[in-house]
Amino acid sequence: MKFFDTHCHLDLIKALPEDFKDSESFEKVRKFMIPGVDGEIKNPELFSDNTRYLKAWGIHPRCVDEDSIDKISSFSPMYRAACVGECGLDKYAKAPLELQLAVFERQIELAADLKRPVSVHILGFYRESLELIKKHSASVSFAMHSWSASGELAKEFARAGVYFSFSSLSLRNKKKLAASFENIPSDRILLETDAPDQSPGKDSPEELFYLQTLSSELSRILKISQGELVNLAFDNACRFFGVSL
Repeated sequence: MKFFDTHCHLDLIKALPEDFKDSESFEKVRKFMIPGVDGEIKNPELFSDNTRYLKAWGIHPRCVDEDSIDKISSFSPMYRAACVGECGLDKYAKAPLELQLAVFERQIELAADLKRPVSVHILGFYRESLELIKKHSASVSFAMHSWSASGELAKEFARAGVYFSFSSLSLRNKKKLAASFENIPSDRILLETDAPDQSPGKDSPEELFYLQTLSSELSRILKISQGELVNLAFDNACRFFGVSL
């Protein structure tokens, strides 16, 4: 099986052992999307293989401040962003909702200018997020990072054409997850680890990349084989990010 981790903070993970980088577990993850949280990712020179490591540029809602709009305006096209994000809205962010909305929309506009998709972080404020997504859905593609909301919300977001990325957080309420799957087209399912934030064992490199376990759990809920889900999610991710299989 070959995996595409559509949301993994490789730049925030402590140095991986060299022998692990050569391991089967790591090699199975053929592609990573590394999101930005305060602009560029950290140490982008460490991820120079642009076919395997897709680098994003984004301002996480918890990093939003009064200078964020200026930071977006000064984005350098020399930074090869494959995606904009992670960006969005967060009920626990220090910035007021009005400022979060302005920064989120400005990043969506940047994505439209760059012809790149957007990786969306949402915690609360689903209605406000949906309105912005619907407003820009004709010109920008969106992926909902670490989806764990209700089946009814999944239906509404699916109507807006978004993709849905699933992580270990998604597994915490399997009844809600099953309801979401009932409303999500199979060609919009993605897989992610959100490592190291959501990894089950942050001290073990093997547990940072738990896509094998995640896909096994999800495939049982979807009632398809694990291999079918992994291949489906890989193809979906390549299509979403506009990269070759």
